[in-house]
Amino acid sequence: AAANGRAAVVEQLLAAGAAVDAVNNRGRTPYDLAKIEGKRKVMGVLDPVFVALLSGRSCRCSSSQETVQELKEEAETKLGMAIQRLIGVNMEPLNEAKTLEEAGVLPGHTLTAVIAPAQGD
Repeated sequence: AAANGRAAVVEQLLAAGAAVDAVNNRGRTPYDLAKIEGKRKVMGVLDPVFVALLSGRSCRCSSSQETVQELKEEAETKLGMAIQRLIGVNMEPLNEAKTLEEAGVLPGHTLTAVIAPAQGD
């Protein structure tokens, strides 16, 4: 699935408990195979960015998203709530217009989500 660019299948396999670091008979991991084949979305699924709430709840988001805004939208969908802003590993708010690279967001990073206040507050 990884080498063929099947990101949705890879997500399902991970959710079912597949080992992300399993190796084939050539010693290659799914990430290695996706990288060799240029399957960026699969690479993002296998080497995610994590978004966490102060409550401890968190989600895995694809590190293949282009912008901070796209990452924020994915986290909002997965967490089921509006996010006011994302805070980077340096404890600074991230500019949503920047690419992940420009914002210094790397696979494996854990970002903090600040939840938008409820309407009417």
